[in-house]
Amino acid sequence: MLNPADARRASSIAVTGRLRHARAMLARQTLLRVLAGWAGAALLLAGLLPSALAAPTVVRLSNGEWPPFMSAARPGGGVVTQIVTEAFAQEGIKAEYEYLPWKRALSDAANGRLAGSVGWSRTAEREPLFYYSQPILEAPELLFHLKTQALPWRTMDDLYKKTIGGGLGYYYGDEFENAEKAGRIHVERVVNDEQNLHKLLAGRIDAAVINVHVGYDLLATRFSTADAARIVADGRPVRVGQWHLILSRKLAGNQQLMASFNRGLAKLRGSGRLAQLMRGLEEGR
Repeated sequence: MLNPADARRASSIAVTGRLRHARAMLARQTLLRVLAGWAGAALLLAGLLPSALAAPTVVRLSNGEWPPFMSAARPGGGVVTQIVTEAFAQEGIKAEYEYLPWKRALSDAANGRLAGSVGWSRTAEREPLFYYSQPILEAPELLFHLKTQALPWRTMDDLYKKTIGGGLGYYYGDEFENAEKAGRIHVERVVNDEQNLHKLLAGRIDAAVINVHVGYDLLATRFSTADAARIVADGRPVRVGQWHLILSRKLAGNQQLMASFNRGLAKLRGSGRLAQLMRGLEEGR
């Protein structure tokens, strides 16, 4: 028989053992609940993530009217718009557009209301405001003039006594811009290229600087056959221009977005799709 002291000690050991067992059971149950919670969360995420990843990122861009390159009335929004759309799509990104007057299109991209804008030349003034893509388009800008008025020229100085039509906000290369600022050439700028072609037909200017594709597209779609036949483009380029997608530096993530666009553009080039789109432009489709 146990003496009282041994009995108390045995009872204490038994109670301690039961407490330890209870604590172990409680800890085990808590761990199982935590693991079950984690498993549930993992299953939930597994169900949600595929649909989240499948939903494309959307980028909102300003656009404008400069057919055949950009126009709300053209299939795909015009060839440059189509290239931008397809390049982003290569990276799972959906491009949406707001068609605006060009001045507002640029300001809404610069201030970050929209992510960026489609179809801009690189200039020193815009460089601090935007990330520039790899060139989307390269094409010559020529002097359009009347067939009855020869326009022999080799340098800007040869155009000294001529009145040249240009577009407000358009950039025609450093040589042309510097000659205009220095007064070496006289330039009258209007809202769009179509106005300059009308001025040319009316004899109010001697020539107009217009992108070769834009000029001939306007003559084919906006003028009578007889009037279009009176105008020709000189073969010497004022410049060979390059046009880009621009994204605002004000918006976080736009640098990475531009990298995605450039990857998509490279995929279009590598697959031959870019060349196919440009052939369509050359063939007038």
